[in-house]
Amino acid sequence: MNPDDGRTCPWCGSRETEQIGEWGPQLLTEQWICRACRTPFERIRRDP
Repeated sequence: MNPDDGRTCPWCGSRETEQIGEWGPQLLTEQWICRACRTPFERIRRDP
């Protein structure tokens, strides 16, 4: 993974994140959670 791929926690900067939902509240977002600070966050979906 490269540093600006959107999977870094925006709250603590940890790279220990896990995708918890393929779709967020909007169709263009995904849901992730940080394993370090346990804070959920969303990121904009990117085409594979």
